[in-house]
Amino acid sequence: MILLDLLPLFLLATFLLTAIYALTIYRGLTHPSRRAAGWALAHDLPTDPAGFGLEFQELSIPLPDGKHAPTWLVHGRAANAPILVVCHGWSESRYVMLKRLPLWSELFSAVLLYDLRAHGDSPHHASFGGPPEADDLRAILEQLPPHLHSNPSIVLLGLSMGASIAMQAIVRDNLSPAPIALIAEGAYRHRLTPVAGYLRQRRWPTWPFLNLVGLYLSLFPKRFGPLDGLTRIEKVTLPTLFIHGQFDAMCPLVDAQALAQHAPSARCVIFQGADHLNMAELDPQTYQTAIDDFLRTLGLPQPPIPDPSSCPRVITRYNSPPCPHGK
Repeated sequence: MILLDLLPLFLLATFLLTAIYALTIYRGLTHPSRRAAGWALAHDLPTDPAGFGLEFQELSIPLPDGKHAPTWLVHGRAANAPILVVCHGWSESRYVMLKRLPLWSELFSAVLLYDLRAHGDSPHHASFGGPPEADDLRAILEQLPPHLHSNPSIVLLGLSMGASIAMQAIVRDNLSPAPIALIAEGAYRHRLTPVAGYLRQRRWPTWPFLNLVGLYLSLFPKRFGPLDGLTRIEKVTLPTLFIHGQFDAMCPLVDAQALAQHAPSARCVIFQGADHLNMAELDPQTYQTAIDDFLRTLGLPQPPIPDPSSCPRVITRYNSPPCPHGK
């Protein structure tokens, strides 16, 4: 009898703990850790592109909601190459992207780095990884500085969540200027796939908490967008390059392969031994070659790839060891 009397309290406690944990996941998803200038200093990185000897402009681009996107427009070393617009991943920022900037600057005439909502120096307080960020990207493309208009070739590069945002922007009507290609690193098919991978890496439970978060996200498609990426990639008619790590525990390789199979025009480059988004650090020369080969398929002349040892701090200081067991 005592156990029966305690059953309602037990059920109530279970419900409250489940709700609290699900809300914690949701808040972590929409309020990521910020990585700004302090993070760069702590990791012995420059706090702007000038630290790599690159000229740049500091921009503050107006967004549809009246706020601004903190942006760097970096002058690349390949004069006749396309412009690269980078959408970073979840809990990253333009400061984190500085690690790859010397590699990108050798392949493109300009590199635009900006902070997504609730990342880096962004004035926003919440990140959705959905239509609002896609609208921001559209606004940024529409407001490129006038001196770039003479080069209409724009390539979008998205990393993980950034790849999803780039796809959402591409499938919108009347995107102008229209990109000529997409590069997707560490892409995922389902919106909650990287969240599940993040939790499993820390040996935290996913069921039924992640299901509840997914149910909540599905109630707000205008904020979070479709949860399944296959609904988008089939509409992406641009030439697309997927770059993925063999042992990506956050976004499994099968996700990138499925997206590539459903894309009208795509190729997938798999980095042996690589994990989530460490391809450029693990094998910078192959990384540059993969992008260079892809650009050449677009019929765009590219300069020869330099020796990656010319920028050793990007290549050697942040290596992530490969995961031999795919965990």
